[in-house]
Amino acid sequence: MRINTQGSNAQDNQYKDWSITNYAELNLEWLHSLIDYILPLNKKDDDSVLQLSHPKVVLRRESDTGDLCATFYRNPSISIIIKNTLLQSQALNCWNSAHYLVKEHFKTPEPLAYMEEKRFGFTVRSWYVCRFEPGVTAYEYFTQPTAYTAAMANTVTRIVDLFLELKNAQINHGNLSASNILILDNDVSLLDLKTMNYLSNQEKANERWRNDIECFMESWRERYDIHKYFQQAFLKRNIVLS
Repeated sequence: MRINTQGSNAQDNQYKDWSITNYAELNLEWLHSLIDYILPLNKKDDDSVLQLSHPKVVLRRESDTGDLCATFYRNPSISIIIKNTLLQSQALNCWNSAHYLVKEHFKTPEPLAYMEEKRFGFTVRSWYVCRFEPGVTAYEYFTQPTAYTAAMANTVTRIVDLFLELKNAQINHGNLSASNILILDNDVSLLDLKTMNYLSNQEKANERWRNDIECFMESWRERYDIHKYFQQAFLKRNIVLS
């Protein structure tokens, strides 16, 4: 698919502070509607809101190409504005990380666009858009049933395998809680890629990989039964958890 990149000179004056990078199948009018979107104060005020945790908002929105997931990031402080300008915005990191995961044969919702608003050279707001995937998070998958099933045991094994694959690829997610793993069609997909990176230093990569495991296991702090299932599965792969 062809990628369009448009700066302020190519846009209406209303959107002159925004830069937009998108696949051509996603039209500019739809992207402008995101920029114009008025963020709700409460999740119940808008049925399209999947997550509301200021300064981050996640929406499910219809488009000509099907349902999409759009994530809004606002930099809440001067220090974060400077950091995300010197490095890269959360939306841009999601965009780059999603393409890297696809290249490395990991599953993640298809990336379609990212947009950044700059004021006086500083990134103040951004949007990341990807395909909406109708699965459930690992947290929902394991906490909703009342009994542990064979299918759940297989999913535990698949998630442990995912961690091993990430280790081999030297990929650090940075916030790999159970809510950031999507379960769909007996497979797993990575979500929320704003802190993901590739680490060329093997020792540092292993250290960060351990941090990702600890973050994931922390999700089961109040569910000893699920924690135990994963602990045993990691042990079968010769991974001893602290």
